[in-house]
Amino acid sequence: MTINSEVESAVGTAHPLDPLSRAEISRAVGILREGPAAAESFRFGSVELREPGKAELRAGVAVVREADAVLIDRASGAAFEAVVDLDGGLVSSWTQLGKGVQPPFM
Repeated sequence: MTINSEVESAVGTAHPLDPLSRAEISRAVGILREGPAAAESFRFGSVELREPGKAELRAGVAVVREADAVLIDRASGAAFEAVVDLDGGLVSSWTQLGKGVQPPFM
């Protein structure tokens, strides 16, 4: 018997600090693959929740689910950090860390 322990509401999560679901990770990767990381040479080092600020959580306002991603372009050797707006379906930040720069996850 398999029990699915992921609890999701209509907006995707039960709490704003819940980790990204498999569906949200796939969405973030898909958004990046359709945008700046379209080349086959890009590899994903990590995709994780970008936590909302404490002030937003305390105010009880609806927070936007965002993902932080770290990628490496194997063709150029450059590393990138990206912020993906999962609700809006867009890349809100794309920053090159520099050629040969060791990404923070390694």
